Parts: sequence; C-alpha cells; structure tokens
Amino acid sequence: MADLIGYMGNTGDSKGNHLHYEVYEGGSATKYRVDPMKYTYVYPNQTLSANTKKMSGVLYYNGEKELKYQVYDNKLNKWLPKVKTGTGEYAGIKGSPISGLKIEELTYRIHDKAKGCWLPWVTGNSDYAGILAHDIDGVQIKGARYRVRLANGKLLPWVNGTSDYAGIIGKSVATIEIKID
Repeated sequence: MADLIGYMGNTGDSKGNHLHYEVYEGGSATKYRVDPMKYTYVYPNQTLSANTKKMSGVLYYNGEKELKYQVYDNKLNKWLPKVKTGTGEYAGIKGSPISGLKIEELTYRIHDKAKGCWLPWVTGNSDYAGILAHDIDGVQIKGARYRVRLANGKLLPWVNGTSDYAGIIGKSVATIEIKID
C-alpha cells in the first residue's frame, strides 16, 4: 500500500518539475533536517514483520523516541549503566562529576572543564564525547531536550537543542537527563 506524500511541480527558481522532500527531527523548537535515507519510519500501531531489517535509525512521528545514554563517572572510574530517554531517569550519581557521555543516534558535544573548550561533535554509538578524568561542565545535544545537575547538587533548567547548552562553565556536571520530543 502506498501513501501520497506530495505532487511534482515547477515553482520558485527551479528549472523543471521536481518534488522537494525533507524530513525533520526534534520538537517544534529544535527541528533540524535529517537524511531520510538513514531512517526507518515507524508509525503508531504499525505491525512489523519478523524479518524486517534493522536500519541505522528510527523516526517516530507520535510519542517519544526512546534512546539509551550513559555517562563515565570520575569518582568510580567507570561507565555507569545505560538509562532510557523520557523515563524521568538520569545518568550519573549526584555529587560525582562525569567526564564522558554516550548517546545512541544523536549528535552531541561537551565542554571540557580542564581544557576550557568545546570538544568536537560526536554522533551515535561510534564514540563518546569527553576526555576521561576531565570533568564536563557543559553539554549540547541536537534534537533533544536535556538538563544537568551540577556536582554541587544544583539542578539546572531544561535546554532545547543546540541554541544553548546545559551547564555552567567552570562548574562540574554530575548527572544528565534527556528527552526526545
């Protein structure tokens, strides 16, 4: 069964008939374009066959996308267990600074407190953001709402997308909570 997604036409400065097709991910305040060829589209109440191939990503159109993420705890010197987005759980231990962050599928980066700079963007499970043993004092995540708790116990407000960051430069982050809208 096929669904009509649009009509071909010739508008604006185009040189011929075409269909302009874009896919956006994120809540209304954090939308950004994604490559539609990298995603499987799953709709509410959709039945999938047992032999459906798993692909690199999934875009959910209703409800919250569920991803897992984890942090590296500096006091325990180890990766803590993964937690799920949108469950009200957070990664980290109150009062214990973190130095590494892994988030499935999303693009993110951290601010390294010791170096005093933003480290390069990381995407998906390929790697982690951070330098182990260097406290994180800022976090930016594309396509998500997130907040952090500082090592001193202060819980900071929610941040949307990359227009801002969660954290206070110079103050170590201990926990992070992520939601995908």
